[in-house]
Amino acid sequence: MKKITFFLIVLAVFISACNTQPENTIILSYYPSQCLETAWETQWFENNDKDMADWYTLTENQRLNIIKDYIEDELNVSVIDIKHYPLPPDMGVCAACGCPRGEHYEIQINEENLELMQFNGFRLTEE
Repeated sequence: MKKITFFLIVLAVFISACNTQPENTIILSYYPSQCLETAWETQWFENNDKDMADWYTLTENQRLNIIKDYIEDELNVSVIDIKHYPLPPDMGVCAACGCPRGEHYEIQINEENLELMQFNGFRLTEE
């Protein structure tokens, strides 16, 4: 019985440690719009002589690495984590310029970089 109790306590501590976000970090969201290229897309197009059609031939991991590299190299912000999500089905998407594309990105960064990231179009995930 003692072994089971000890195992359950260790398991609970391990699970709670895995689900916490590091201190002084925040998660920001970015929602790309139709007809507007993001800064990382524009840079990738120019550096590789590519266009938006080529962007969508990349795997999700390739796109996430391009975004991460842009943020770290151009904005000098360390990215702790980055994820891609489709928009929820109840969120409207249209083809007009300025409408959401139907996806968003979430990045985890140090809180000290919040203002710079907001200046570059990111917003707090809770907003």
